[in-house]
Amino acid sequence: MKKIIFGLLVAFVALSFMGCPTVYDELEYDPSVPVGDVIGDMNGDGMGLVAIEGVFSGYKTASFTYSNNMSAWSGGNGTCNFKIRKIAGEWSGDYGGANVVTGSLPAGVTLTDSGNITLSGLVDGTSYHFEIIALGPKPTISLIAD
Repeated sequence: MKKIIFGLLVAFVALSFMGCPTVYDELEYDPSVPVGDVIGDMNGDGMGLVAIEGVFSGYKTASFTYSNNMSAWSGGNGTCNFKIRKIAGEWSGDYGGANVVTGSLPAGVTLTDSGNITLSGLVDGTSYHFEIIALGPKPTISLIAD
């Protein structure tokens, strides 16, 4: 009986190591998605997204100070419309509201899909920064009030 239990224990331990894949060929997406810049109401040329220092490479950030006068894409008065371009300065691919995942947002701020990414409830004169996690099938976007 002891030999049977010992044999089963050895088999269980061996199987536990055999079942741990090290290559994930079955992923249907590239684990990192390209993000280059943010363009919209807050700027005309695009704000470059830069890597967050000391953090895994899939994390990007950009900062801006919101003004109710920011209306280049029909926003303003607490609303900001924008997109994230895959390559900074190029329209060869972008992410609108349906192509991002909402992360954390300041109290009173909402993110919706209007074809663009739309943030509502922003406060005039407040500095914000984006934290974008560029991993997974869609980038995750968070906005933090500074």
